[in-house]
Amino acid sequence: MKKKEEKLGLWLLVFVALGSMIGSGIFNSPKDLIRVANPQGTMLTWIIGGAGALMLALVFVYLTGRRPELKSGIYAYARDGFGDYMGFNSAWGYWSVGWLGNISYLALFFKTLNDLLGEQALSPLQSFLIGSAILWFYYTILRAGVKEGAILNFIVTVAKLIPILLIILLAPALFDRDLFQIPDWQWKLAATGTTTTPLQQVGNAMAVVLWCFVGIEAASVLSGRAKKQKAVRTATILSTLIVLGIYMLVTLIAMSTIPAGELASSETPLALVLERTIIGAAGGVIIKLGIMVSVLGASLSWILLSVETMYAAARDGVMPRRLAKVNSKGTPINALLLTQCFTQIFLLAILSPKLNETFLAAITIATTLVL
Repeated sequence: MKKKEEKLGLWLLVFVALGSMIGSGIFNSPKDLIRVANPQGTMLTWIIGGAGALMLALVFVYLTGRRPELKSGIYAYARDGFGDYMGFNSAWGYWSVGWLGNISYLALFFKTLNDLLGEQALSPLQSFLIGSAILWFYYTILRAGVKEGAILNFIVTVAKLIPILLIILLAPALFDRDLFQIPDWQWKLAATGTTTTPLQQVGNAMAVVLWCFVGIEAASVLSGRAKKQKAVRTATILSTLIVLGIYMLVTLIAMSTIPAGELASSETPLALVLERTIIGAAGGVIIKLGIMVSVLGASLSWILLSVETMYAAARDGVMPRRLAKVNSKGTPINALLLTQCFTQIFLLAILSPKLNETFLAAITIATTLVL
């Protein structure tokens, strides 16, 4: 019987890419950036880094147009250019980034939830059980089809953009030019008072900026699921421009609303911003809810991407061919099951009461693998 598979249109591809790039970083990037660069240096970094990200996006656009038969993004390009061994390393590394990153997302989800619950915070066991339920809920959705997973991702991504849009719409009224225009910004950090240079500021801030674009390749990874290859190219450019615009606006607003020292020491910088608008104290709660929705959405996006990469590698014989099995809906069922099982096993780390350490460890490993 022929496998039934519904293809993804332009906006589903755009929102998978947005979902993978906009995770927890959007909520912490102003704090991370102000610690290493003044506002002027930060905006310069965004311009340089954003230009680099657009150049990378154009590379994916070019490859998608020039070699449309290569439908699995980074893995397919590595295998075609350098052989099966490099293809294997690319597929294994990219797949590992997906499920390891999801552990960090779940750890941050429960850390934020416990901050909201206060004295009623969940125990490590409760967090583990709820995290497991989330994992297997996603498994059930994706079993029904990749398009169903992409539709759920679309809904979650729209929801997580709401707090960010509130900041973009309401916070500009608080703009303080003196906070943004730091005197002698080239030589002294406003947040810490340490000496610096423009080159040091750009160099240190660039790591934060480039991390925000991890996931830029998402549309090309799912190109085999696209209705039209033109949609893949358009989605890559459009999602990159949207992410660049959102991050630059949020950074500009935060650094021109909150004093540098206060912003650098804040736990949830965007909560400080939203609390100073007409929303008031409820702004902090809205931002924390936004963080929770954001990481759940990013988790779903990365399940889609990592499973698709493992499936493609198995289909090409680079990974065990059993992982290329698809169900009647076109879902790579064995690759999906393997991914969720690995995540489930390593989710045991969440039983540790030190959730923050779990988050940092998973992020460190995932960062190493993606590089």
